[in-house]
Amino acid sequence: MIHSPVLILDYQGNRYSHGWDGKCVAVQGAVEALMSTWDWRSEGDYSAEVEDSTISWMKLEDTPYEVCVCPIIVENEVNGYIVALKLESVCKDLYYEIAIEQAAIMCALRTMITFNTKEVHRRFKNRFAQDLLAWNFRDIAYARKQAAYVGWVLRDSYSVLAISIDDLGSHYVERGADEGYIQAALELLYKTITQLDKANNLELIIHEQSDCFLVLKPQDSLDSDDRVKELTMEFSKALQTKVNASLEDLTASIGISRFNRDIRKLSDGQKQATSALKYGRMLENGNGIWHYDDLGIYRILCEFDKKAELQGYYDDTIARLEVYDQEHKAELVKTLVAYFDNDCSFQKAADELFIHYNTMRYRIERINEVTGLDVFDSNDRLNLQVGLKIGQLLN
Repeated sequence: MIHSPVLILDYQGNRYSHGWDGKCVAVQGAVEALMSTWDWRSEGDYSAEVEDSTISWMKLEDTPYEVCVCPIIVENEVNGYIVALKLESVCKDLYYEIAIEQAAIMCALRTMITFNTKEVHRRFKNRFAQDLLAWNFRDIAYARKQAAYVGWVLRDSYSVLAISIDDLGSHYVERGADEGYIQAALELLYKTITQLDKANNLELIIHEQSDCFLVLKPQDSLDSDDRVKELTMEFSKALQTKVNASLEDLTASIGISRFNRDIRKLSDGQKQATSALKYGRMLENGNGIWHYDDLGIYRILCEFDKKAELQGYYDDTIARLEVYDQEHKAELVKTLVAYFDNDCSFQKAADELFIHYNTMRYRIERINEVTGLDVFDSNDRLNLQVGLKIGQLLN
């Protein structure tokens, strides 16, 4: 209709298709000049949210062509571009721009149809993953059949990973971002996981939740638990590196379950992975990777559902020190932590706190008096150590 070379590009300016035979040297030279001189991600307003297609023209230096560019708009966002190269000697007319705009509209409609189809398929996949984790199947054969319907291959054993973006809500508030900011970040996380899966043929099963993604990674059932843990940690580090690179100013953390050899009990793996993520963040903030086995005593504490009991245990041990510290502007809790961190050595703890050895001894005696426990008694010492751990969870 316009008798000009035409390019279709994605939103980053990567060539998707073109409308000439590729043998014309002049056209090829003009295209190369265009691709090397125009910053697709920042030039003009095409990187921002827009409501309609706006034609723009630009001259290509050292070529006989000028370029007509029209963004392809899908749901107020740029999804790509239609680019037409016109000889300067050919006069512009209204029909030329109308043809380009109509082509952009048709591309947008085709994109929406494809997008909606993919979204429906994605929802079916997510529903299957949810049913798999809850084991809502009558038997394994039926589960494999359902997996095949959504394009997945169900293996015999898996490790479960829980991955989510660190402090996404706080980051949203600090930046004053628009309402779609969180959803866009989560979508980018999902795409990064699926791209890694596809590029390496990992056969991951992904379940989307409101605040995190559960990733089921197939494992060799003949491998030992230690070997699976090692391989899963390596995979998690690679995944985190790729995710953090794509998120730019955000980071992600990952919790890992034990090796699950029975796909009918993946709910255990889900609980372990989410616990590792939750309590790992509590202890070390974010941008970390934590395996459930490495939680230590927190594995027991996180299984304890009665928070009132944990609070009572804490009140009988460490809370008394906190009250004393507030009333006397002391540092007994800090002193106790340093004492335990330094293998109950007065001298090492004193050096860490930059206090005299005798001051350290005095503070320990005061701790014994305030708590009614004796740090030199093995049972009382354990009670204080557990109290500190519970305090980290409660806070």
